[in-house]
This record gives sequence, C-alpha cells and structure tokens, in this order.
Amino acid sequence: MSNNTSVKNNEKRCEYCGSDRTYIAVTKNGTPYPKWNNNPFKEDRLICGKCYKNLSYHKALPPIHVRRGIRKNRIAKRICYKCGGKTTTQKSKTSSHHYYIWHRHPTVMGKWLCGKCFANLYFEPKRKFKTKKERYQYISELFSGEGNPMYGNHTLNLGRKYTEERNRKVSLAVREWARLHPEHYSKIGVQGALKARELGLSGTPNKLEIIMEETLKKQNIQYIPQFDFGLGIMDFYLPEGNIALFVDGTIWHADPRIYDATDILFFGSKISKREWNKATAADVWKKDRKHNSYLKSKGYTVIRFWEKEIKNEIDSCMKTIQNRIQACKNLNAKSENGAK
Repeated sequence: MSNNTSVKNNEKRCEYCGSDRTYIAVTKNGTPYPKWNNNPFKEDRLICGKCYKNLSYHKALPPIHVRRGIRKNRIAKRICYKCGGKTTTQKSKTSSHHYYIWHRHPTVMGKWLCGKCFANLYFEPKRKFKTKKERYQYISELFSGEGNPMYGNHTLNLGRKYTEERNRKVSLAVREWARLHPEHYSKIGVQGALKARELGLSGTPNKLEIIMEETLKKQNIQYIPQFDFGLGIMDFYLPEGNIALFVDGTIWHADPRIYDATDILFFGSKISKREWNKATAADVWKKDRKHNSYLKSKGYTVIRFWEKEIKNEIDSCMKTIQNRIQACKNLNAKSENGAK
C-alpha cells in the first residue's frame, strides 16, 4: 500500500511551481496526509499547498461560492474510464445536499471511475464466486451427504398423524396470531402477494380458484380467468351470462360469519416503505361493495361464493351459475322477439 502511494505522489506535480512535493497536513483525527489542492479551473490539475496558500493570500483565486459552481460544472463533464457513462448522485449523510459518486482510477493517472465500476474493480479480486452458478454449486456440495444438517434424521416424523381436529386447532391458532400481530404476519402474506404481482404472477390460481376452474370445465361453461375490469380484477368472467364471478377467501375477504367489523386483519394498504395502514373487516367489505356497484353499473351480473361454499357445496354453486346463465339467455331471447 505504501509503494502505490509513493508512486502516485511522485506522479503529482504542481501546475504553478512544478514541484512534486507538498507539505504534510493533518486531519481532525490527527492523521497526516500530503496537502494537494485541485485547480478549480482545470480538471486533473494540482496545486501544492505552498502555491495554493500564496494564491489565496493574494486573492488570485475566485471566492469560494464561485469555485463551487466551477467545480460542479467540471464534475458534470466527467466520463467513466471503464463504462464511458456518467455516475449517479448520492445523498449526503451529514447534510441535505447531493454529491456525485466519483473515484480516481487507482492505476491510470487522471482518469475517473463511477461508483459502480469502482466497486466492481475493488471487490472483484475478493469475490470467492464469480457467478451465481458457482455459488449454488458450492452450497450444494457443502450440504450434500453428511454435510447436510438433516443427514440421518429423515425418520423424525415417522408415525406422526395429523388429524382434522389438530389441523383445525392449528388453523385457529394461526388466525388468532395473525389478528394480534398484523405487522409480522403482513411480511409473509401481503408482501409475498405484492411481490408476485410485481413479477407478473398475480394470475397464478390459488386452491379455491383451481376447484372452481375444474368444475367450470366439467360443466362446459366458458370462462376467462383473472379478467381486468378497470377498478380491479375479477377471478372469472363468464361471457355467456356476462357474469363477474368472485371466489372470496375466508381471511382475505373477512367472512362476516367469523369476523366482526372492527377486527384488524393481517394485511393492509402500504403507506411507506416500512409502514402499513391497518385494515379492518369493515374496510374489506366496503371495497367489495364498491366493486359490486361499479360492475353492476357496467351491466355485469356479480356472483360471489365464500371459501366454505366452494369446498363443501360446489354443486349448489354450479346450479346458481347455470340459473343465472339461463336467465340471461331468456332475457336476450325476449329482447330479440320484441325487436322483431
């Protein structure tokens, strides 16, 4: 490290006196360093401490506020030596100002590197894995065989039985914990759903939608899944009856047979990057009513089924859908006869 510094210092020369040396200054922490100053009018031109002091004394340099403007214009013209682009700005931790992220090239004198290229140049020799594939391969080899912490423990759950009563108790316990700790449960539920929507996976059907979709196929009912109606997305659109079909989960839509209007749910609307607005069952019901009113104003027939109805009474749900479709067909036939 000392050799690189000495070479670098020997290459520096004062533009006014031509000297390759300058006096040693001391930082606030007491660390000595060579006192070199940049020429405010030219890029990569240095002034030794002695000449800079004389220029300041004789007022040969412009005022400090003028030098700041000159420096900003000079920095704006810098180009990265590696990528050829201009760097971004970063907010200062000690003030409200923004500054440009520039670094001098460690080997090429007078050249600059943007923040990204400098980080790649600095951390590249220290990286153990150059690509994700190498890292995954190393992890797979590390945890294979006896390196796996679960090696030899595959019979831990042998003989364990999960009864319906046990599953019911676990479901109730999770629901109660989610109600009491919405700020923790939202990290699992809502953030995962929002991330899936950002990745374009919002159309991935859940278990209830799969049951409904398979039943619609058996009944030969035409449908369009995840249909965008402007204000939101309906689970299924049935063109034959112009029906907006919704599959409402017990938790996500706050089944009134289980939730009260004042119950706080585990999800809510996002206020900032780390803050969430708590949502109550009444808020969810208000949103669903708003969607229903909007769809009805556009001429849709809205049908909603709860999770319990789909799991236990799917045949009754199909009869309701078929009756609505038949009623729509009869209405269209009457209108056609009246027109004739």
